[in-house]
Amino acid sequence: MLPSLPADDKGRATLALAVALGSQRPVLNLLPVETRPRTFSSGQLVTAGMIAITVALGAGLVLAQAYKQQRYATQLSDALGKLDPDVKAIERLSAEVAQKRRLLETVQSIEKADVRPLPIMRELTERLPPDAWLRTFSMDKQGLEITGQAAAANQLIPLLESSPRWSGSSSRRR
Repeated sequence: MLPSLPADDKGRATLALAVALGSQRPVLNLLPVETRPRTFSSGQLVTAGMIAITVALGAGLVLAQAYKQQRYATQLSDALGKLDPDVKAIERLSAEVAQKRRLLETVQSIEKADVRPLPIMRELTERLPPDAWLRTFSMDKQGLEITGQAAAANQLIPLLESSPRWSGSSSRRR
């Protein structure tokens, strides 16, 4: 078709033929290369599309990881909230055990001490006659002091001194 165009006005005829054929992209481009509009090849368009898809997938991956971590943190927080009453109960029990240990240590230190008041009080109860009663009872490592009343106070001193527990100790009568 191009050879049959008139030779005197071949440029205009070619342009008219291209427009008449209705091609979106004419095969023949008469514009100088510097002024031609930039067109992308199909390979460049595919590459740009792949880059866009890769960026979208990367952003989706980052967002999915953030969402997953947020859900995990929420699950941990809920689990901690469920364990909180149990932890408080264990802390109370631990405080109670510590208090009981201190009490046990106190009792053990009293038992290890040289002066044991309970056996002495038991012996006093067993040896004193029913008509005698104590007003005060004081005891330390140095000795024992008791104050009270009895019908026959003069008989109490030999009775108490006859105890093997109090041998060698001095008693005072009131």
